[in-house]
Amino acid sequence: MENPYTISFGKEPVYLIPRLKQRDYAIQELLKGHGFQITGVKGSGKTVFLKEVEEALGKKNILLTDMNVDLRRMQKISLEPLNMTFIAENYRKVFHLQKKEAVEMAEMTKGYAYGFQVLGWYTWRHDGSYRDAFSEYRQHLEEFVYDELWQELSAGDRKVLNGIAETKTRRAKDICDYLGIDANSYNPYRDRLIKKGVIVSDGRGFVKFVLPYFDEYVRMHIKYIDTD
Repeated sequence: MENPYTISFGKEPVYLIPRLKQRDYAIQELLKGHGFQITGVKGSGKTVFLKEVEEALGKKNILLTDMNVDLRRMQKISLEPLNMTFIAENYRKVFHLQKKEAVEMAEMTKGYAYGFQVLGWYTWRHDGSYRDAFSEYRQHLEEFVYDELWQELSAGDRKVLNGIAETKTRRAKDICDYLGIDANSYNPYRDRLIKKGVIVSDGRGFVKFVLPYFDEYVRMHIKYIDTD
């Protein structure tokens, strides 16, 4: 049997973890005649999500947008992480894991759609050992996603991300204290990073990273790689 997971962007995977809530919302918006935009970082599953909505509607090309539409007025659907319970269940069945092992493996993805595929792909290559696959999994995410994302960030964005990574509480006040800035300086960076899909709000005044091990990537680049 061929590897059922994929590391190709935009390719419809064999194993798909549906986003039922967001899919149903998108369908209802379309049935009302409303357009929407799908947002999310590279590898969050935008292409697959659109195909999922199309198939649920039983129509093709329904999501093609008229370029004359004012995109600023369209509803935005920011893709949420995949359901961790179903990621764990998929891994448990495919790799014949104990429940605890499957949960541990799922947690390594943080619900990141591409991470789910990449970890599965390398684990398959390592005969079901996700621990043996871990190093290649991390390296793959860094080289195929994080490096590109990092290059798109401004020096200020990187500095703030490092402040978030270095602050265990991930609380705005503590991040500002670490960076030596006030809330008025911090908030525009936070909002921009949320919009980019790198972090999300985690309750009033708190944030968290979206991508698996990206906090470690940030600290490494600030400390050892970035010199400006």
